[in-house]
Amino acid sequence: MQIQKPYTNKQYADLAVYCNQNNCHIEDKGEYLESVENPGPTKEELQQTIRSIRNRYLSDTDKYLIADYPITDEQREKYKAYRQYLRDFAAGKNWWKKEPLTFEGWSQANAG
Repeated sequence: MQIQKPYTNKQYADLAVYCNQNNCHIEDKGEYLESVENPGPTKEELQQTIRSIRNRYLSDTDKYLIADYPITDEQREKYKAYRQYLRDFAAGKNWWKKEPLTFEGWSQANAG
């Protein structure tokens, strides 16, 4: 969407509303203003986000590996396997395009 210069306050406001509704921003192109789509996150930003989620899941399960934490040996082994899944997660193809499973989701996917 473009508006030619000079433009009215209403035209600018309409362009701003359009941008807010369509993930855009306004760029001054000299003789006109144009709405330009906002770029998505970079691969590195996506990787950082997914690693952060994975690290939080690892941190959340640390307590289950303490020898005197009140769970069964079978449950502890399950948490060890889940934590190995989390550590291996970033080795998968396009791993940054999806979040790792929660313990509950991983348990359901590996039930049986």
